Amino acid sequence: MTPPISRDTLRKLPGTRNNDFVASRSIEIMLKDGDCPERIGDILRPICGQTCTGRWRQVDRGKPGSVKFEFEDPADATMFRLTV
Repeated sequence: MTPPISRDTLRKLPGTRNNDFVASRSIEIMLKDGDCPERIGDILRPICGQTCTGRWRQVDRGKPGSVKFEFEDPADATMFRLTV
């Protein structure tokens, strides 16, 4: 199994800089039993980078059962939801 991405690497990824924004929309992806939230989050982060034009952040990293993302722009949340 691939280990989760380190915090240093996460800080360098698009969307992780300047997380000081008010989220207008959040999306929570429910996971199947046995899914690793860190691994699924690592898979979904690049999708956010490709589909979002504004700022976003992953929250609740490592929370069992789900992966949650917050978006500054509601249109970005909609595009992300349609993609995943």
